[in-house]
Amino acid sequence: MPDRVRSIAVLHSDPITIIAPKSAKIENFRELADKTLGLVGPPGSYARLMAWTRLHYHGKFLSDIPPVVAEIAAAINAKKIDALLFIIPTTKSGAISERWASVRRLTRKSMGFVSIDDAEAIEAAAPEFEQGEILSGAFGGSPPVPAENVTTLLVTTYLVADQSVRSDIATELTRFIFENRQRFIPDAPVAALIKAASTDKDAIIPVHKGAKEFFDGEEQTFMERYGDWLYTGPIILGVLYSALMPIWHLLRPVPPEALLLATVPEISYSIKNATSLEELEAINARVDAAIERISAEALNGRLEDSKVGANSLVIGYINRIVREKRAELQKNSGA
Repeated sequence: MPDRVRSIAVLHSDPITIIAPKSAKIENFRELADKTLGLVGPPGSYARLMAWTRLHYHGKFLSDIPPVVAEIAAAINAKKIDALLFIIPTTKSGAISERWASVRRLTRKSMGFVSIDDAEAIEAAAPEFEQGEILSGAFGGSPPVPAENVTTLLVTTYLVADQSVRSDIATELTRFIFENRQRFIPDAPVAALIKAASTDKDAIIPVHKGAKEFFDGEEQTFMERYGDWLYTGPIILGVLYSALMPIWHLLRPVPPEALLLATVPEISYSIKNATSLEELEAINARVDAAIERISAEALNGRLEDSKVGANSLVIGYINRIVREKRAELQKNSGA
């Protein structure tokens, strides 16, 4: 199982069932040594259990029996197997009872249940299994089948999530399931079997942090979860703003109208202190270039009306002092 998997809830636990013809006189899991055990289900379904069994009992296993009543009965009648192992899906107990009755009819054999008295030891060696019981009457019938509880192992089905799922989301999901499971039961009776995931540190599937917060009653409120950020966030943003604003001012493109308005004092000083007509014309050429860019912005609709008015006043002022300075320089040069 991937290390990232975390449990949210236990959906249901299903018992492993072992049956054998009573004539075989197999009553306990230990008595399967050197016997052929038929496994009903996909190959590999019981790999860990079978590994433990082989290690201790050296049994033989036939793992390719499909879950079809006729084929199960045929394997029993042909004595290809001495016992049969399968899992009773808790959600399909009614259907299993019918299959059990069909197998008995087709084999015409009296079948008995094999208890797994070593369930505790197997659970310790393979924690994905849990010691449990097949309850009397689980297979229906009159008298009830089995007649009394049978010690066995349970296979648990979990609801899991990746550990990267945010804790608040896992908490909300867990709360929704456990606060609403009673409402689910009429449509999905299996909802009655939902249990809290184990919060033990040595659980077979570690519990998700968010689910654990719900089970332990340690859910964080919005302020508890985000309070520190709400307090420190504005401070951090303020510091970043102060640090980045100068850089932004340096890097951002400067509109031509802003450039002209900002340099009016410098332009005015340069014009008034020009010492020759050539110097004055050079200054005027730079001003004309700025005016052309401003005009293009205005024609394209990218210049606000208020800025058009302000720039018109500035341009008029600059043109006036240029004319006055030109007249002064021409007069001085003529003298």
